[in-house]
Amino acid sequence: MDAAVAPGQEQAVDVFVWGAKYETGIEVVDAQHRGLVDLINRLGTVHRESAPAAMREQVLDELAAYARDHFGTEQRLMRDAGLDRDYVRDHMGRTPISSSSSA
Repeated sequence: MDAAVAPGQEQAVDVFVWGAKYETGIEVVDAQHRGLVDLINRLGTVHRESAPAAMREQVLDELAAYARDHFGTEQRLMRDAGLDRDYVRDHMGRTPISSSSSA
């Protein structure tokens, strides 16, 4: 049973609820996806709580940096697994990080 919420208090609701259906089975990717979900939920919280602009910007900056790192990891994994370069480029929406390492 859910805990009672005092009058005037809202119960925090995640913007994105992680579930097993999002698991890829690739440990590093799944861990990073959960990290992205956590940051998305933090952003939802600071927005919902009308946090100062500086705090919202900080979370957005963290999310952007984390996403760059994550997509770089995914791209390297796909390249190392031998996926077609065009598929990798389409997935990333840009040119590969390093075209010199693939033939």
